[in-house]
Amino acid sequence: MLLCIFSSYLVTAQPLFQQKTEIELNVPCTINGNVCSSNATCQATIINPKGAILVNNEAMVQNNATFRINITENQSAENGQYEFPVSCCDNGACATRHLTFAVNPSGVVSSSGEAIVYVILIIVVLVFFIFTMMGAVKIDGEHSYDVGGKLLELKYGKYLKMGLFFVSILFLWFLFFLGWQVSSKVLMFDFMNTIFRTLFMILTYLIAPIFLAFTILAVVQWTLDLKLWKMTKRGLPER
Repeated sequence: MLLCIFSSYLVTAQPLFQQKTEIELNVPCTINGNVCSSNATCQATIINPKGAILVNNEAMVQNNATFRINITENQSAENGQYEFPVSCCDNGACATRHLTFAVNPSGVVSSSGEAIVYVILIIVVLVFFIFTMMGAVKIDGEHSYDVGGKLLELKYGKYLKMGLFFVSILFLWFLFFLGWQVSSKVLMFDFMNTIFRTLFMILTYLIAPIFLAFTILAVVQWTLDLKLWKMTKRGLPER
């Protein structure tokens, strides 16, 4: 299902340009199957993916039978599909073409093979994330005591629990990265691109502090467990 969704959004039949660059749009002028003469005129309107009108019925520049219009870096800042209707007239005959073009961060068309790779990676990483998180939640890291408070068993599962939690965070970080790449290169959803990129950057900055916190917690817990083990060896009450 993921592959079908990704494939349905692959841009193949429309021109693709790089985001935040000056874009030159060239349109061959034909009316009723005839190439336009030097007397022809064309006007263009360009609407970005959010519905904002960038160019409103402006005259295009003629170069023989081709007409050209440019948009600036600021105008191509939105990621996604742009509407590009063009109307041309030549010696009393007129025609309108409803064209589109797309913009993404790289300006490169994602192939179906690339979409398959992303689908496989997302599934694999998601499965590992779920298993590590479930393992971290289910592992019992508490020591066993009897009713009187006597220590029955020292358990060291808490260290594996912390390790699995940290690994699950790494998998989540990689999932955010994949979501960012898919939303920008394959699906070209600007809103999702912004969300996943923000989450990825936030977690990138937090990984080192989280690792340090887990390390300190593990050292403190190990010190307490070692103290508890020595107390049991000396026959001192545990609680």
